[in-house]
Amino acid sequence: MGPPNQDSSSAYRGVPGGAGDQSGTLLLVEAYAAIWLLVFALILWTLRRQRQMNVRIAALETELQRARDGADAAQPPDGGADRS
Repeated sequence: MGPPNQDSSSAYRGVPGGAGDQSGTLLLVEAYAAIWLLVFALILWTLRRQRQMNVRIAALETELQRARDGADAAQPPDGGADRS
């Protein structure tokens, strides 16, 4: 089998007046930059959500402690046992 025929329809032909060839290295760097930007955006979004959840958990813990304190104050000191 000999070398491929360069005159075939599958050979590369530049478009007259086109933008020209792009460097494969440049495309690789652009792809890595896009991926890293997405990774950093995901990390920042996750950190923001984590802070919001921590604030919400602290508020729920405070509400729960208030509810427990209110329930303890409503019960008689003897545990509510009826002594008849």
